[in-house]
Amino acid sequence: GDMDFSPIAPPDASKFVVSGYPESVDSDDEGATAYDLMVAGQAYPLDDPEIDLYHRHAADHCRALTNAPADGPERLALIYTLFDVSGEDIRVEPPLAVAFGRHITTGERVQIGPGCRLLDFAPIVIGDQTVLGCEVLIQTQMLPMNPAQRAERMAKAAPVEIGEDC
Repeated sequence: GDMDFSPIAPPDASKFVVSGYPESVDSDDEGATAYDLMVAGQAYPLDDPEIDLYHRHAADHCRALTNAPADGPERLALIYTLFDVSGEDIRVEPPLAVAFGRHITTGERVQIGPGCRLLDFAPIVIGDQTVLGCEVLIQTQMLPMNPAQRAERMAKAAPVEIGEDC
């Protein structure tokens, strides 16, 4: 049959309940948490309870997205909960994997194909009218190549921006 390219409107969040991100874990240190350092692009520890909590929460949302009916409001609610959707008409075909989801911003008319892995340890911006095909991996986390440095269990993250019409 004919393909439907009509826009999908954002969901009315009052019609269903989707939990947001859990509250932050208190840091023992004064100042920035490991999560704050990660988002700022500074070195952060890989074994951090706050980062692990957010990552597990995003994984739960991705599993729920996979199990949600294709045309149901639950799927749209999960998409709008996971991503910062700045435009209208975002389509996501599960399965999807994200590190957090909350650091992914999408523009107008974005399509994300099945099997995509968007590992948003730093911001990922996807421009208007962009299509990510099947099995696309966008990795923002960088691990040291030197084994001695890698043994310190530290990482950094850098943002990725994909322009319009890609």
